[in-house]
Amino acid sequence: SRWAERAAMCGPTPPAVRAEILMTLAWLLTEQGDTARAAMVVDEALALLRTIDRPWLTAQTTIIAGLIALSQGELDRART
Repeated sequence: SRWAERAAMCGPTPPAVRAEILMTLAWLLTEQGDTARAAMVVDEALALLRTIDRPWLTAQTTIIAGLIALSQGELDRART
């Protein structure tokens, strides 16, 4: 997750690349048990994805958002 965080901080990045980095970081943070930070990161990725047309990346990121919500015990949000 440290490498993904460093990649996210590297400076100007195309939106799709940044969204993918953030998605990966959110997943890694979830796997490490840091769901609070993961939720913030995945929200940023989803906000960015609303500005571009990358359906497969949006789907992957939405799945990770659901896994984060599930990990936090928020079943209704996970289902959504």
